[in-house]
Amino acid sequence: MDNILLKYSLLDNASKKEVDTLMDQLLAKQEEGNSRQAHSAYKKRILEVSIWTEDDVQAIGMS
Repeated sequence: MDNILLKYSLLDNASKKEVDTLMDQLLAKQEEGNSRQAHSAYKKRILEVSIWTEDDVQAIGMS
């Protein structure tokens, strides 16, 4: 980590701005991937929920 900070400190301001932008893009991409995984897990849980048919509803007298 110290090596990265040393290299960063040697950059001029324009290059530091490029590095910052690249890091922001990588973090956003990572977050997007994490969000997709969470969405996929949620979708899987939702799809496992039982769905009652009309006959099921009639059987308990709620039609």
